[in-house]
Amino acid sequence: YKYWSNPIPGDINKDMKVDYKDLLQLIAAYGSTPEEPKWNPHADLNNDNQVDCRDLFLLGTNYGIV
Repeated sequence: YKYWSNPIPGDINKDMKVDYKDLLQLIAAYGSTPEEPKWNPHADLNNDNQVDCRDLFLLGTNYGIV
């Protein structure tokens, strides 16, 4: 429960670590907005309705954290 109330930024698949699996999900959604088929709301790490370099930066900052 503690993890879900304070998740690691960048943990897109919610497996309690930020790794290549999260990066692959972000890449798959990169450049998308909510109106597009490849949109993944979990990849929008800063909640600005677009998956872009700012989300990639957040993931990269926490990459490797378990």
